[in-house]
Amino acid sequence: MAVDGGGSASTGSRRSIGRTDRGRPLPLSAGQQQMWFLHRFDPASPAYLMSWVLRVCGGLDVEGLRWAWERVVARHEILRTRYAGDEEPVQLIDPPGRFEVRVVDLTGEPAAGRERRARRIAEWERRKPFDLTAEYPVRVTVLVLGPDLHLVVVSIHHIACDGTSYPRLAAEL
Repeated sequence: MAVDGGGSASTGSRRSIGRTDRGRPLPLSAGQQQMWFLHRFDPASPAYLMSWVLRVCGGLDVEGLRWAWERVVARHEILRTRYAGDEEPVQLIDPPGRFEVRVVDLTGEPAAGRERRARRIAEWERRKPFDLTAEYPVRVTVLVLGPDLHLVVVSIHHIACDGTSYPRLAAEL
């Protein structure tokens, strides 16, 4: 890229960024390489996990939530990417498919301790490590506390999401 005398960037004749050849292994970006290294150095660390817990008061259509996440994951291949390799890791992008939302029904728990148990499970889900070689870098768990009370726990590894994309992802959902 050249800069003209007025300080504006000139890109020449190129009008768009070309699509990467999907017939070969896809290398990691510099940011992904950094996250991959840090993950391999300490895979149990929650330091690079982003999460939110949403309390839903009223009915929750869990199948509708699963369907919505499935559409988001289908649209954003980074959310259905696994990582393989040691010295030269590559991205393994799976085709769109069914997205699983884990449901934990706590309605059988004694009412007095249900909220405390839900908070413990939510905290575990927020800190639970990802196996980036075998699972997608996003996980959704619904904790059912009653017919009209749910906690939705979303965790995403920083290899797939950053501070800028995180609120956009939440808004899209």
